[in-house]
Amino acid sequence: MIDMWYERMIRSLLDSRTDVLFVFDPMNLIEYSKIEEIIGGEYPTIMKYTNELELRRILRKNTQKILVIFEDKNYIPFDLLSTYAVIDIDISDIFPLLNEEALLNIPYDDYQLIYESYTEIKSEKFEKLSKEDTKKFLNCVLLSNKTKYRKKVLELRSSLNELIRTPITDCRRWTSIAGEISKIFGELMFTVHCKNIEINTEELENTKKEINKQFKEQIKKYYEDLIYYPNPLINSNILHIIFQDKNSRNALICFDCMGFEEWNAIKGYLDERTHLKFNMKYSFSMLPSETNYSSSALFAGLLPKEIKELEFINSMNWKNEERLFKYAISEKMGIDDCQIYFQRCGTPKEVKISYDCFSDYRAIGMVFSFIDRFTHRNLVNKKILLNDIQTHLEDSDLDSLIMALLDQEFRVWFVSDHGSIFSKGNGINVSKDLVDLKAKRCLIGSRIGLLKEYKTDDSFLIQFKNIIGDEYMLLLTGNYMFAGKNEKGLTHGGISLEEVVVPFIEVKYDERV
Repeated sequence: MIDMWYERMIRSLLDSRTDVLFVFDPMNLIEYSKIEEIIGGEYPTIMKYTNELELRRILRKNTQKILVIFEDKNYIPFDLLSTYAVIDIDISDIFPLLNEEALLNIPYDDYQLIYESYTEIKSEKFEKLSKEDTKKFLNCVLLSNKTKYRKKVLELRSSLNELIRTPITDCRRWTSIAGEISKIFGELMFTVHCKNIEINTEELENTKKEINKQFKEQIKKYYEDLIYYPNPLINSNILHIIFQDKNSRNALICFDCMGFEEWNAIKGYLDERTHLKFNMKYSFSMLPSETNYSSSALFAGLLPKEIKELEFINSMNWKNEERLFKYAISEKMGIDDCQIYFQRCGTPKEVKISYDCFSDYRAIGMVFSFIDRFTHRNLVNKKILLNDIQTHLEDSDLDSLIMALLDQEFRVWFVSDHGSIFSKGNGINVSKDLVDLKAKRCLIGSRIGLLKEYKTDDSFLIQFKNIIGDEYMLLLTGNYMFAGKNEKGLTHGGISLEEVVVPFIEVKYDERV
């Protein structure tokens, strides 16, 4: 596995082991989000030098570790220079054989690709390249890579357009087409966002609108029919599919708020570090695509209507996940309670049991909420979300967790409760007191007349009696949410392909490697 381009730089900063660190950073490398996030774990305060008085005031009052960035060493007052540790970070330490000037205008997002190519050729070079030769090297690396991804985008768009035109005649055909569209659309958007591929934005938005327009009509026609098919790929049936073989050990790992675009970030991380293969399927989130409903149905193996009828459950709430999971596995699968492990946490590093002890259990359920946490952090687009996910994964231990489960003969399954979509406020604010459940993109209540007051052209009112029960749902479509018109961000709860059709993946060793 190739190191990340910034690893040596980060090690030099973290190895300083000092409470106050001055960094000479003329190229503003620390501003790169992945570097800043990692350094921020050690230095809660990272500030750029503006003036001497402000610096002295902060140093005098500061009670936690601080890193101060200087663009020019001459700005550092002499008495402070002799008091505190100073580290120079320079791009020439990373690419000693390349011309620094030629690197100045290259986005940091492209540095990893350059670093990988540089690592391959540096043993053949003995003298530093001129500015002109460095530019030729950079253009060669970046152009070939962009061409590869542009070709991939064109292929994905062609497949997507073909699937959009495919006639839908029944529920079974719909689920198959919707699943394929979701997988392709997720990979397309991941490639566009993470590989910086230029694309006709208006054309892409029109494609997205057409997909979700069709999806809205198909949900009305076919969604409730899902529960009448044998082994339907809907979240309330995932447990039954996984635990069909009662003699096998199974680990169900749910990434809260993971759509297919986010899955591609996780897949990229695992591909770099492991030799695994992924049996790709899909599942339909429970409607509303909101955690209390969708996650509860996933871990109970029951429809929301059936969950509400359980004596030990008094509400649809994600906090019941563990009780529902243990009830489902012990009652329906006949596995003793002491052989069932469940935990919801932010990241794999927070898993409480030792990885060596997985074999003490026959059924494991885990929920990792880091994607959901990033999603609800007032992010304005998926590109920022994907960047946060990729940065977080680098130090997550997810690869070690999966390998430990496979080594102890578990079948490992990745699932999600729902995805997310970028939404804008529709100017409608709803009081929580008036409905049974209020989320950004859905309302649930028993009074249809009240819900009708909030209905718009971008929503539809429905009652899935055999799935949800007697309550009515007002579900938003398109990219709107119940909020002020100036509000925007990533959210979920409504009807869109990105929210409703989610990954369902079995993870195995790749026996070809």
